Amino acid sequence: MKGANALPNSQMHMQIIYSGAILEVCMRKLVFYPEIVGFIEEEKDKFPSVKVQYAYNSPPKLIMLDDDGQHKETI
Repeated sequence: MKGANALPNSQMHMQIIYSGAILEVCMRKLVFYPEIVGFIEEEKDKFPSVKVQYAYNSPPKLIMLDDDGQHKETI
């Protein structure tokens, strides 16, 4: 018997791939997110398709983009 949250076998191996992302965050709120500061300062250059965008009063969010640079999902 399958659990209520079990996925069919065809969906278990499905993977979504995005062409890029925008990390949107408020500079004033960065002090509350040391992991994000660490990523921006030390790791971001390893991910050239990820851009950092500062937006006043925005909570941290990752905006996933398709091949055309269009918004597809927000995490």
